[in-house]
Amino acid sequence: MFSKISVDGQDRQVLNLSSLGKSLHDKLSSSLTVTVIPADGAPTAARSADLAVIDKNPKTRSDSTESNVSSAVGLIAASRATVNESNTLAALDTAGRSSKSVFIIDSGVSTSGPVMLQTGLLSTKTDVNSLVKQLQASGNQPRFQGTHFTWWGLGQVAAPQPALPIWAHTKLQQLWEAIITAGGGTVEFNNEIFPPGDAASPPLPPVTPVNFTDTPVAPVALTLPQTQLRFNPNLASFADKDKARTVLAAIAPDLNRNDHPDIWLTGCTALDPMSTSESMKTLSQRRAEAVATVLRGLGVTSTLHTDGYGPNCPGRISDLDTHGQLVAGKAALNRKVLITSTRQMENPAQ
Repeated sequence: MFSKISVDGQDRQVLNLSSLGKSLHDKLSSSLTVTVIPADGAPTAARSADLAVIDKNPKTRSDSTESNVSSAVGLIAASRATVNESNTLAALDTAGRSSKSVFIIDSGVSTSGPVMLQTGLLSTKTDVNSLVKQLQASGNQPRFQGTHFTWWGLGQVAAPQPALPIWAHTKLQQLWEAIITAGGGTVEFNNEIFPPGDAASPPLPPVTPVNFTDTPVAPVALTLPQTQLRFNPNLASFADKDKARTVLAAIAPDLNRNDHPDIWLTGCTALDPMSTSESMKTLSQRRAEAVATVLRGLGVTSTLHTDGYGPNCPGRISDLDTHGQLVAGKAALNRKVLITSTRQMENPAQ
């Protein structure tokens, strides 16, 4: 998306996407604050700048607008993912909380958080409105309240992620449009093709490739994070039994409406440096079984299978600091239970 050119002996980032450049020019013809949020596994604001327009005369206005665009391009180019995987939903939520106008430059192929596409979330039979209801029921639907999103790059990927089949690109757009609309926002997609840019140096953190394989029936793929399904520390008992039952009661009808005779529940933990691999797997197994027990009591008729992978779960993000200690916020994102219509594979913690 960017190329480097030399101007007066200094390297300068040049944007290779004309429609984004025009939109930046239009937006930055007024004074505002620009914040860049990399959509990695734990999205946070990476860089921000207050860009002012000097409106003394047409020339100062034009010059300051061009300077603002150049500054914004520099901010985008300098902002890098620092955490493995991609949590697009969290990035949208973070951006939508602080701005009424958001530019998205992202493939939309999310691999972490409540929308983990590698769990088999999308097929031609996927009802995106049903997925939105599941996000709402589990408390994972962001509120955008009038925020307008303009999206570049949806479905455009690079190796090692395989190219998306046409049906997956279509469903992906439908999914994100439904999520944004349900949150009270609006979105328009720009389909300009990204030209090749300079390779990232140093390399970016890894992101799990998603294999988009169609299924004959609508898949089940739910993620229940710690924020919605909290267990007591190092135990398989719910911190709030009534809340846990309420959360699971909201999704039980959807599980009964699917055509899958078998459903898998996968327990996941953070990478606790004070615990053994076996104890973390045992704990996550018992937590998955606790969820299965409640779902059976709520009348779910599918055969419920349970797995406990400890920290070796799909969509896991790095949750240790450079000293090998847990980072609380990142660890919380890894504590979850997955409910899927296909058995998930272990993903060894890095």
